[in-house]
Amino acid sequence: MSKDFYYSGLLDFYGELLNDRQREAMEYYYNEDLSLSEIADNFEISKQGVRDLIKRAEVQLKKTEEKLNLLEKSIKTRKKINDMLDTINEIEKQIQKDSDFKNVKKLIYKIKNIATILYEGN
Repeated sequence: MSKDFYYSGLLDFYGELLNDRQREAMEYYYNEDLSLSEIADNFEISKQGVRDLIKRAEVQLKKTEEKLNLLEKSIKTRKKINDMLDTINEIEKQIQKDSDFKNVKKLIYKIKNIATILYEGN
């Protein structure tokens, strides 16, 4: 996962825990791709001040993720859902060419297992 995506994800989950200035600086930097100079101009502070603001926010977001793991869990869930969708697409293909549906039953079993894992939160 790229650094930008990582911090953007953390900001989505935990941004409300930051103060307004930190959150705004992070939004500008990671989501709107503004440079430190552009953010400094908006905030009327130095580039170093913006960098410090962002670094403190990054540390706070990382510590929160280490405790709660919401971003990590979300990514794992999305991967499992994607796997389910791929399996459903495979079922559609198998239905078209398999008259006794043996392979379809296996694929349905796979989806049930993935759904059970998602339901149990693993």
